[in-house]
Amino acid sequence: MQIVAQKYGVEPLIKLSHTVKGAAYDDATGEWTLQVQDAEGVVRSEVVSVYIPATGVLSYAFLSLLLRTLR
Repeated sequence: MQIVAQKYGVEPLIKLSHTVKGAAYDDATGEWTLQVQDAEGVVRSEVVSVYIPATGVLSYAFLSLLLRTLR
């Protein structure tokens, strides 16, 4: 994903090595309030207008579930 972000010049807008712990959309403002944990474990609140979860078969949650299922 980092290579694609660099190619299209959006790398400064993307947070890699972060985990979204919570997300809430506010209809009145049209913004998302995210609870974001960085690589050091610090959780902070961020308000953003665009939120792209970028989850899929390689996401941590999926891999964790898969590993538990295979045991």
